[in-house]
Amino acid sequence: MDNVRTCHHLEFVFAKAFQSGTDPHNIAEYADEMEHPFIRIEDDCTLLAVSGRQEMFPLISLQAICLFRRKGEWRVAYVQRSKNVSTAAGAYQFVPAGGYETIGEFDLSAIAGRERDRLKNGFDVQDALLRELLEETFGDAAMVDGGGAGDVENLPGLVLFRKLLAENRLEVRSLGVIFDLVRLRPEFSFVIILRDDKLDELKYVTRTTQDNAPVMANFGFNNRREAHELESMSLSELRARLHNERWHESSADLGHLALTYLEQDAEFCRYL
Repeated sequence: MDNVRTCHHLEFVFAKAFQSGTDPHNIAEYADEMEHPFIRIEDDCTLLAVSGRQEMFPLISLQAICLFRRKGEWRVAYVQRSKNVSTAAGAYQFVPAGGYETIGEFDLSAIAGRERDRLKNGFDVQDALLRELLEETFGDAAMVDGGGAGDVENLPGLVLFRKLLAENRLEVRSLGVIFDLVRLRPEFSFVIILRDDKLDELKYVTRTTQDNAPVMANFGFNNRREAHELESMSLSELRARLHNERWHESSADLGHLALTYLEQDAEFCRYL
């Protein structure tokens, strides 16, 4: 929680240092010399005191470039961001992309045992990445609100995709960490490879309505409020589109990192 509460203040400190003409090498010392900044916590109007750089943390995010097969061709999933958002309005963005989020309900005042484990699991890299993937390519709203389930780990989408991982029908490969010097946000970056040629036929019941009607999740639907529907391009288009179109900054970095990786991969280099 401190990560979330202080990351924006870290951005503020760097911005103030830049405006004052402080040498970039001395920004850390500048943060220590500031007069006891604070952050107001909206839920209970209390103040969180931040007295120096050791108490400021960057927000950690996850992003991936998702490759999938359709009619024997490798394609890349992406969305176009809405024009009504404050960041990178109208730009293209690879999906999935997001942060660590806890879903489900927790009593933080008395959390222990099984509840504590459930909360910690919200920060598992693999599960966080799969949840973003399911939300943004399968339209699975349960990945956001938990679907009313008590045990989020056993949500149908996560169970299915762990099975795909075990069967090598889904691969997750780490590319490294991209650090955004503007937003001061480390982005854990990956390539997700969906190998199922019948991906468009892959469906599952994510929840039931009050009338016991099934709510389906299937590939091709994006559940992000800040973006339009899921789109795709052939892998061979990737390089040209990265150079010629406007992309979200982190996605642009991810795309170039992925290209460097895929060029050295015997399976994918011939498609570039």
